[in-house]
Formats: sequence, structure tokens, C-alpha cells
Amino acid sequence: MESFLWEILFYALLLDSSSVLLITFTNLKSSYLKYLPKLAYYFPASKGWAVYYFTLTLLIGYIIHSYVTPIYLFSLF
Repeated sequence: MESFLWEILFYALLLDSSSVLLITFTNLKSSYLKYLPKLAYYFPASKGWAVYYFTLTLLIGYIIHSYVTPIYLFSLF
């Protein structure tokens, strides 16, 4: 059950980081700045940070897959 919660957290982060990549690498960045100026002030949509965030999310997914899931599976037996 604990592994399942980690996977839900990973997929939520993956969805969020993918949406950030979509906003920063397409024309949605101008609408983000226009319609959410206060949010854009605190969370600027820059390509470097979006790629860094996506890379960290993939690293978290790798750690969950490699280390958390096998520990949970061995505790079932």
C-alpha cells in the first residue's frame, strides 16, 4: 500500500512537470503571463527551470521504481 502512494505522488509530479514543459515550450507561455500575472511573478515560466524540474521528476520516479517498490514487494512475502 505504501508503494502505491509513492506511485501516485510520482504520477502527480509527472503530470505537473509535463504541463510546465507544455506551457514553456509552446505559445501557452504568453497566455500564462497574461491571465495569471501574480502566479507568473512567483513561478516564472522559463525553459531551463522546466527542464530541470522534469529531470528531477524523472529521477524521483527512478528512485521509487528501483528502491521503494522492491522493498515493498519483499515485505509481502
